[in-house]
Amino acid sequence: ASTIERMASHWRNLLNGMCRDVNQRIADLPLLSAEERQNTLRDWNRDLAVYPSAHCAHQRIETQAERTPLAIALSFGAEQLSYQQLNRRANQLAHKLREQGIGPDVRVGLAAERGLEMIVGLLAILKAGGAYVPLDTDYPQDRLSFLMHDSGIELLLTQAHLLGQLPIPAHVQTLDLAEALNDYSTENPINQAAPD
Repeated sequence: ASTIERMASHWRNLLNGMCRDVNQRIADLPLLSAEERQNTLRDWNRDLAVYPSAHCAHQRIETQAERTPLAIALSFGAEQLSYQQLNRRANQLAHKLREQGIGPDVRVGLAAERGLEMIVGLLAILKAGGAYVPLDTDYPQDRLSFLMHDSGIELLLTQAHLLGQLPIPAHVQTLDLAEALNDYSTENPINQAAPD
């Protein structure tokens, strides 16, 4: 009975919100009462910790790789990567991306199946200083085409078996995530990026 009463109260909150301002967007209508908002935002989150924002995500991975190089960073099915392996692979790919002209303000699309390669690719884009543009391969062709054109990607990181399925604009370079990178440095690339 209390659940039904709470749902009825939410319904009343929505109706009252609509009556107060008929031009209000649906997403902005109040569902919760003031008391419920208080509970949700403050009372249930008393253990809120401040997230350290002085470093970018890729810098935090680099620090962790130095601290605990052999600790497992990623696990996907039977595959695993330690922090050291993750950092080194991402560094090699980042150096390759830099060679391809990727740096600050250059948008890089990433279209890959979920797995370790996808995370290595994402991290490499950040380490190279590029801007990561996620492209879900399950999206319809029209949506992917729109995202690639609208975002202005200059390079697409993907997997060879997906190339025929993706509507890649003519001006966009492609790079296979599985490409051999043994000739590239495993050292962290110099990157002046800072959190915004």
